[in-house]
Amino acid sequence: MTSPISALRLGAVALALIASSSMTPAVAQTAQPAKKPPVKKNVPPPTTPAQRAALPAADEQQLAAAEMVYYGKYVCDEKIEVFVEKDAISPGYVDVRHKKDVWVMKPVASNTGAVRLEDTKQQVLLVQIPYKSMLLNVRTGQRIVDSCQNDKQIATEKEDKAASNK
Repeated sequence: MTSPISALRLGAVALALIASSSMTPAVAQTAQPAKKPPVKKNVPPPTTPAQRAALPAADEQQLAAAEMVYYGKYVCDEKIEVFVEKDAISPGYVDVRHKKDVWVMKPVASNTGAVRLEDTKQQVLLVQIPYKSMLLNVRTGQRIVDSCQNDKQIATEKEDKAASNK
């Protein structure tokens, strides 16, 4: 048998455990986690005015490649938007906007029909193929956004699928 003092000690320990376990959820519910500032996901900084001023004039190949670019809004994975526009200052160059960043890019046509929009700082690359485009961080080799589609790319994909079903 246990002594009365041992029973009292055991009861006191049990009460302390019950009290602490019943109070812990209430404390946890009222405590709010500290808000962390939003973190950019591997996105290099945009083109600076000094870099823009140093752009060489576009040659004929670059001007021809600029005509092959799908301009306008692209909708990507997770409904992220990327905008591709003709550069208003430098003919033959393209502005690519993702969130608050704008990169001045040089269009380069490839033999495969893909168009590469190469960041003038060699940090970002937008690859445009017939059905989709992707924005890449060249330094880390990671995709910033993927499965981006412009209206023309969506139409091309639908036409090709309809033609293959005939």
